[in-house]
Amino acid sequence: MIYKDCKIDAHERKSTIMSENAVSILRVSSIKQQRDGDGIRDQRQGNDAYIRSMGYRLFKEFELAETSDMGKARLQFMEAINFCIKNKKQVQVVVINRVDRFSRGGQHEYYTFKAILNQHGIRLESAKEKIDDTPSGELMECILASAARFDNRRRTETTTSV
Repeated sequence: MIYKDCKIDAHERKSTIMSENAVSILRVSSIKQQRDGDGIRDQRQGNDAYIRSMGYRLFKEFELAETSDMGKARLQFMEAINFCIKNKKQVQVVVINRVDRFSRGGQHEYYTFKAILNQHGIRLESAKEKIDDTPSGELMECILASAARFDNRRRTETTTSV
């Protein structure tokens, strides 16, 4: 048996065969977010715990500190996406902390991100939200993306009208 020489027991052999590689993407769009509960450190802890609980291997982590303004180039974000596509044979899943980290620009932005990954056989999973492929899971995903956009627009409206 091939594993005998490697001295891997049956449990380790199963996890070695079944394990998938994950890319973790952490994102903040303000200094306040960096300091508060949605900061990079907290997102990292959440993503790492999720990756371990799913039996994935962390392949690469990206820290994105950028704005979600549609008019500005999101270079760091595109670098992360391009890395996943370039390494699609080694990357099976991208883990984000929560849907709202990538949907402030609206549902279209989030679903475009997800569709690009799906076209290359890469899944998108949220560490904090249990979204699945059921009708209820799809509805929850849509609601989360819409709520993030609403919250972002409401805050912008409040800030600019003062």
